[in-house]
Amino acid sequence: MLDIVVFFCEHFGATTIYLSSISLFAEGMMKKLFWWLFAVASIFINQTAAQYTVKNDKLYIDFLIIRFRHEVVVPVGNSVVSLTDQIKPQYAKLKTKMDSYGPIVLESVFPGKKWGDTLAANDLGQMVSRPEMSQVFKMTFESLLEEEKADEMIREFSKFPEVIDVVKPSIVVPQVEPNDPRYTANLTDQWNLRKIRAGGSIGAWEITTGNKASNTVAIIDVGIPDPLNEDLFGKSFGGETTTAGDIHPSRMAGVIAAATNNGKGIASLGWNIKYTPFNSGTTNTTLANKINTATGLSYVKVINCSFILIKLVGTSCALSTEGDLSNTVGMAITNAIAQGKTIVAAMGNAPADQCANPNFTIPYLPYPAAYTNVFAVSATDQNDGFATG
Repeated sequence: MLDIVVFFCEHFGATTIYLSSISLFAEGMMKKLFWWLFAVASIFINQTAAQYTVKNDKLYIDFLIIRFRHEVVVPVGNSVVSLTDQIKPQYAKLKTKMDSYGPIVLESVFPGKKWGDTLAANDLGQMVSRPEMSQVFKMTFESLLEEEKADEMIREFSKFPEVIDVVKPSIVVPQVEPNDPRYTANLTDQWNLRKIRAGGSIGAWEITTGNKASNTVAIIDVGIPDPLNEDLFGKSFGGETTTAGDIHPSRMAGVIAAATNNGKGIASLGWNIKYTPFNSGTTNTTLANKINTATGLSYVKVINCSFILIKLVGTSCALSTEGDLSNTVGMAITNAIAQGKTIVAAMGNAPADQCANPNFTIPYLPYPAAYTNVFAVSATDQNDGFATG
């Protein structure tokens, strides 16, 4: 028996499904898909917004928004900001509860609105009703609220009948769309990015575009990405080099880290991410060595394995087993995970694409994708079918 590395040779469209961050493909066959972006986001994202703050992996809330059913707060004059002292005496219990959490500042969300001012003339001169807006306040505190404390306050304040609701703030974010022509000019060219909601409202790019270029994704493939490609120029960092790139690894590098929003070529999910290339060779021994080398690089945070492992049995090919790989790739993967690396591995295409005479059928679970704690990715086509070719 001979172990062979077979690479995941998708057509260009399905290739990007490797980065199924917010995937809509979970309903198709062989879709052991993962939220890749969120796994990597924990590495690459610097999570801070005006309303939320992350410190030492803990979420803090900057303020809460409260709406009263009655005229609870009476601001002094035309002041936008009030203290709990401006709460009417009949709501003393609510004031006491608020004061128990320390000084609270109540800032009017709709300055200038007066209690009972719920009728107004519209642009046509017609009298229309409008919501009561004078009793909506932004509550800020002496210090940032831990998420658990904010949840507790929401529960406690909501118990009072004079309170309509208490909510955490929402974040206003633009719809992030790159200007790369193969993404913008032809809606069917990079259909995959739209299908996984990379852009648009509540898209992956609104969470992060990969803003920490000092961290890289190791791409282990048969061959090296083309360093002179206009979308890959300057994106390679460390690893192995070549003067003539290969097609499959170039595609992998493109969907992972192509320069994006530069008015050229394609868009990638990781606009600012760099990649570290390694040529795996075609045997599991060489592959294991390359995984181990990538593991030893502190700047490599993710190791991409877009291949499956098979063995020859007579005139047929079969999937390599865990036992076949225990002293090579298995050890390298175990070590990489122990060292804190994120491992991403392909589930493969249709069996006929993997070898001439396969003895396995869909669904199948190849290695290294089958290892525990490895993120396994299956490609699908534009119609959510199993990718081929």
